Amino acid sequence: MKFKMAYFQAETKFRLKKVKTDITSALNTLDFFKIFIPLMIGIVILLFMVLFLAGLILSILGKLEGRLPGVAWTFAKAQLTGQNSVRLFGTLMAYLGAMIIRGLLKSRIQKFADSVRVKKSIIYVFGTSIYAETFIKEMIKLGFSDRVALVAERGLIWVEEVSTQCDTLIEENLEEFEKTNLYNIIGFENATKILVLTEDPTMNQNIITFTRERNKTVEIVVLARFAPSFIRTLQAYVEGIQIIDDIGAITQDLVQSLSLEITFAPTFWVPTPKSYIGEMGKAITADILGVEVLKISHEGQLLDPDAQISSGDKLLLYVHDEKTLRILSRIITQE
Repeated sequence: MKFKMAYFQAETKFRLKKVKTDITSALNTLDFFKIFIPLMIGIVILLFMVLFLAGLILSILGKLEGRLPGVAWTFAKAQLTGQNSVRLFGTLMAYLGAMIIRGLLKSRIQKFADSVRVKKSIIYVFGTSIYAETFIKEMIKLGFSDRVALVAERGLIWVEEVSTQCDTLIEENLEEFEKTNLYNIIGFENATKILVLTEDPTMNQNIITFTRERNKTVEIVVLARFAPSFIRTLQAYVEGIQIIDDIGAITQDLVQSLSLEITFAPTFWVPTPKSYIGEMGKAITADILGVEVLKISHEGQLLDPDAQISSGDKLLLYVHDEKTLRILSRIITQE
């Protein structure tokens, strides 16, 4: 009896020890999974980020030449044939990243296109050269910021500054200028002029070719120094393309060549008629129909029309029509 009791106690202790061991092992396994699972999740996320970055680089560098869907599918089939699932996964993730970036790129260009399309007429300026900068800033200063749109190939400081005043697209991936995507999205249907002012003749040639395909009648202006060779050679036979000599006052040449809808008021400085000496300037406005006195120049100062006219003063007049101008001329010359 004592033997059975001793045996029973020994077996009970053994079983309790085994249960304790099993519980300890289970807890250790659970701790392992607590560390292992988050670690694997982190590795997967890191791998996805690396592959996404690869897609970003592929997209920016333009290695797939604008045919990402077809190329990516070819890559995928090649990996399937080789039974290499890791390389296939990498290719698909790179493709996904490239597609997202290209979608963002298209959205940026589309946003620019939507902004310029609502305007009746636009002067499109390509480039970040000193000539493009001078022209854009001059147009803004003249109050024509809503008439110009800049397509820049570099995000320079001055480009960032004017982007708050006129429609601006910064496209630093130069390969986009060699493909049709950018030009198709913008359209250029409302272009009254296209100024090609980059310092790269090859880029200028691409811009001229693709914009001409989308607008057959718009006049294209290019600087002589950076004009493509075929333009310089065939200038006499190429219609609608104007080459501007960039020697001298380039801004003045550009503004004049644009034939902007600027109407100069018919104003004239004339000597004071003797019969009006001692009178106020507005007396002439009251007496001569179609003539308005704007200012009186007296001893280097500009006076308002209600000032008294003195001998030797000059009058700044606004003349409404040619007939009134002839009448005014007779009055002045007769005196």
